[in-house]
Amino acid sequence: MHKSFISFKIVVLASFILVLPTIQAADIELTGSCSLADAITAANTDEAGGGCPAGDGADTIRLSSDVRLRAELPEISSAISFEGGGYRISGAEEHRIFFVGPDGDLNINNSHMLDGKANDCRWLDKSGNLEVDQDSACGGAILNLGTIYISDTIVSDSTSKGRGGAIHNSTAGNIILINSTIVANSSRGGGAIYNHGDLQISGSVFTDNIADEFGGAIQNRGRLHIINCSFRENSAQLGGGIENDGLLSIGDSNFSNNRSFPGYAGGALYNADAGELSIIDSSFTGNSARGGHGGAIKNHRNGKAIIQRSSFVRNLSEDGGAISNSHRSELKIVNSSFRGNSAANDRFGDGGAIVNSHNSDIKIVNGVFTGNSAGNEGGGIVIYSGEATLTHVTLVRNRAGTGGGLYVEDAPIVRLRNSIIAGNRARGDCSGSIDTYSTNLVQDGSCNPVISEDPMFDTLVKPEDGSPAYFPLLEGSPAIDAADSLFCPGTDIIGTPRPQGAACDIGAYELPQ
Repeated sequence: MHKSFISFKIVVLASFILVLPTIQAADIELTGSCSLADAITAANTDEAGGGCPAGDGADTIRLSSDVRLRAELPEISSAISFEGGGYRISGAEEHRIFFVGPDGDLNINNSHMLDGKANDCRWLDKSGNLEVDQDSACGGAILNLGTIYISDTIVSDSTSKGRGGAIHNSTAGNIILINSTIVANSSRGGGAIYNHGDLQISGSVFTDNIADEFGGAIQNRGRLHIINCSFRENSAQLGGGIENDGLLSIGDSNFSNNRSFPGYAGGALYNADAGELSIIDSSFTGNSARGGHGGAIKNHRNGKAIIQRSSFVRNLSEDGGAISNSHRSELKIVNSSFRGNSAANDRFGDGGAIVNSHNSDIKIVNGVFTGNSAGNEGGGIVIYSGEATLTHVTLVRNRAGTGGGLYVEDAPIVRLRNSIIAGNRARGDCSGSIDTYSTNLVQDGSCNPVISEDPMFDTLVKPEDGSPAYFPLLEGSPAIDAADSLFCPGTDIIGTPRPQGAACDIGAYELPQ
C-alpha cells in the first residue's frame, strides 16, 4: 500500500464526490414463483429460470415484501441494482445475505438487511482464484470482492466470528456507503465493517456496534474516507469507534460515547502501525478508555495524525484524557480546543487533555485547553519524551497535582512559543524544563516566561455548532501585540488573520482591530 503522510492531506475530503452509478431499466419483479435467489441467477446469466424472466445487461431487482433466507443468496457476478422498497432481508441468524464476486457490481437502495451471519471467508489469491476458508468467517451481511453502492439502507444485528460483522470489503473491493445506518453488529475485528480496499462513507450513522478486539464500528487496513457521519456508543478493545492502520480521512463528523474496554486504548479512534489519520471539522465528546490510554484517540506505534479545526469535550482515560501520542508517533494539532477532558484512575492519571510519550513528536498551533484535569501530572498537557512544539497555545483553568497547565519531564525537547498558561490549579501553572522560550505569558511566573501577569480574558466562547472554543482577549490585555513575529501563524483559532495590530497577540486568539 502506498503511504505518504505528506501527500495524504485533508484536501481528500474536499474532493470527496459521490458519483451515482448508471442503472439501466431492465426490471425483475419478485413474485410467488420468482424468488430473490432465482432473480439474482437470472440477472447474472441473462437467462430465464425459476419463474423469473431473463435478465438483460444491468438489471434491477425489486422487493415487494420482506424476505427471510433459507440459504445464502447466489454470488453477484454482474451489474445488479437492488431496490428494497423499505422491506427487510433477513439472514435468519444463519446465512450471509450478499456475496459480491470480483465481477459483481451491486447497487443497494432503501433496504434493511438484518440477522446476517458469516459461516466462511472468501478472497482472491495472487493468481486471481477464489479461495474459501470454512474455518474462518467474514462479512456477516455482505462480503465484497467487487463494487458496491449502498444508499438509504439499514444494516443491523449481523455477526461474524472473524472480521466485518456487517460488511467485509476485500483488498480489491470498492464500496460507497451514503445516508445509511449501521447498528448493533458484532465481530472480532470491525464490529460493523472491516475494510481492506477502498471505502467511502457519507451521511451515515454507526451505533451500538461491538468488536471483541479491533474497531467497534470499523477496522480499516485500506483506504477509508468519512464525511458528515456520526459514531455513537460503539465499543472494542482498541478503537471503540475505529481502528486504523491504513489511510483514514475524517471530516465534519462526530464521535460520542464510544469506548474501549477497560484497560485498553482509543475510546473513539486507535491509529497505529504507521497508520495515517487526518481529521478536520469534527468533534469528540464523552468517549472513554477507562484505565487505559487516549479517551478519544490513541496514536501509537509510528502512527501519523493531523487534526484541524476540531473539538474534544469530556473524554476520559487514565493517561491522555483526550489523546495519547506514543511510541515514535507523530501528531499535529491546528486550530482545535480541548475542554473538560480528564485523566484519572483514583488519584492517578496524567495528561488531562494530552499525553506525549515514548519518543513521539507533537506540534500544536492555536490550541485552547481549559477545564481539563489529571489526578497526577499535567492538567492540560504532559510531555514525557520526544519533541514538542507548542505555538500560540492557551492553557487556562486546568487542574492537576503538578503542572496544572503543562508538565514536562527532563528528557524531552520542548519549544514553547507565544503561548499563555494562566489560572491553572496545581503546584505551578507550568512545571519542568523548557528548551526554547519565545515570548510566553505564564501568570504565576513558572517556566521562566517573558510576561507574568493576568492575561485578561473575556468569557469562554463555546460555539453551538461544536467548533473549537476560545477565550477572547479584553482590551488592555498584556498579550495584545506582544508575540514574537517569527512564530506567528497566518490566522488564529477561529480564522482571524494575524496580525491585527503592530504584532500578533500571544495565545490562540487574535483580538480584531
